Amino acid sequence: MALHDIYDLCFINCDVGFAVGDYIYKTTDGGTSWLKKTDIDDIIKSIVHIPPSSFYACSIGGLLYSSSDNGETWSTKTKNKTFTSLTINNSNILFAAGTNGVLLSTNPPITTEVKLSDKSSPNNFILYQNYPNPFNPSTTIKYSIPKRVNSQSSIVNLKVYDVLGREITTLINKELAPGNYEVEFNASSLASGVYFYRLEAGSFIQTKKMILLR
Repeated sequence: MALHDIYDLCFINCDVGFAVGDYIYKTTDGGTSWLKKTDIDDIIKSIVHIPPSSFYACSIGGLLYSSSDNGETWSTKTKNKTFTSLTINNSNILFAAGTNGVLLSTNPPITTEVKLSDKSSPNNFILYQNYPNPFNPSTTIKYSIPKRVNSQSSIVNLKVYDVLGREITTLINKELAPGNYEVEFNASSLASGVYFYRLEAGSFIQTKKMILLR
């Protein structure tokens, strides 16, 4: 098959690889032949592999696509986002960067997304109720970090717990500048039930309840 415009290549060994552009193509013979794998109505400009069998691809339209079966089938991972670049670190965690401060990272089985708002910094720490609530399988948690007198950043810790108080995941544990943030919590691997999310930053501690309803 003749390939059209190609923007990125990703090989997982000397035989198997992918070429992306107007379509996603796969080769199993070192590039001698290529098979079109999907008719995604978008132009793919970047692709990365996370062992053993996961792939992520970013489109010119800003969408993120994923495959968990070595690129045989693909689905839209996120919608209404503007991702522009993909990379993975030494721990095989994906980072997808985009416009307007969008940063997504994956740490299976939980997916988190952080977005820095353009609005002015608030005067106090605020932990908002998640939305939607109840949710299935994803929900968004908003929180605000106030501007401090010395303009220093705050160490922010946001965790999710089950009804027994067992920690499920850490969504945020880092130093953040003042501003308004969002985190997308994906509970696709969890059972239905009540969960709690807790924000700690300095002397500020607050917990809220959310409901996962299948």
